[in-house]
Order: sequence, then structure tokens, then C-alpha cells
Amino acid sequence: MTTTTDEERVSEPDRLRTLVRNGLALAVLLITIFTATLAWRSYSEGSAEHDTMAALEAAKTRTSTLLSYSAPTLDADLARAKQQVTGSLGQRFDQIAQSVIAPSARQDGLVTTATVVRAGVVDAEQDRVVVLVFVDQLTTKASQPQPTRQTSQATVTMEKTRGTWLISEMNAV
Repeated sequence: MTTTTDEERVSEPDRLRTLVRNGLALAVLLITIFTATLAWRSYSEGSAEHDTMAALEAAKTRTSTLLSYSAPTLDADLARAKQQVTGSLGQRFDQIAQSVIAPSARQDGLVTTATVVRAGVVDAEQDRVVVLVFVDQLTTKASQPQPTRQTSQATVTMEKTRGTWLISEMNAV
């Protein structure tokens, strides 16, 4: 027959308490990790959605600015338009502005006001968002003060450059 000493009887409940405490500590740790993961996911999704909405708003504003100009303030308008674009679109815009827009605007006394009337996100990735814009342009000529309305659609690719959403591509649809 085996006899247990008082020391063995005390240590068995102590082992059980230690096991329960360690199990509870592990459960609290796992719950904390799970909660932190959910919070991080929620924050990341919210941040991505915020970036997408910021790109959408920038696409509306920057497209209007890019496509609006007036003969009397043409140099300032083209300089402001150039600030709306990035990458190779900036170079292409310079070429179009100097070879097409500036000569006709000065010659005909053009005033063009573009307004984005509707826009929606087509595709969104980190630091790159494609937006479909619907644009109304009102244009007057010195010889014809009655405005002409032109509507168009374009896909505008926005890229986050140094923390700012700029137009990197624009394609008529």
C-alpha cells in the first residue's frame, strides 16, 4: 500500500491551479491576438476605402482643372493643369498643350469650362485607382459667344505620388 505524504497532497492541487492559470493566460493571449487581428483588418479596410474615396474626389477635381482653360489666362491655366498630372502623361500633356490647345485657344479666343457630372471607381489597388468620369464641357469662342456643350466619358487612372493623388493616364471611352 502506498501512502501519500502531506507534501504530495498539497503539490497536486498546486499543479492543478498552475495548469488552470497557465491555460487561462494562454486563452487571454489568444483572444488578445484575435482581437488585434480583427482590429487591424478593420483599420486596413477602412484605410483602403478612405484612399479609394480620396482618389475618386481627386479624379473629379483634377479632371475638371485639367480640361478647363481660357484664352486670357491660358499660361496660368496650362501651368495649373500640368500640376494635375504625373509620369508620362505630363510630357504628353505638354506636347498637346503647346501644339493644339494653346494655338487654337489664342487664335479663337476659347474659353472652356469642364465639369465632372458623375464619376465612379472602376478598379482600386494600393496607390492606384481607375475612375470612370462623365464630363460636360462648355466652350465659347470670341466669334461665337453662345456656349457649345460637349459631353464625354474617360477613364482616369489616379496614382498616389508623394502622398497626393495625381492623374497618370486619361483615355476617352
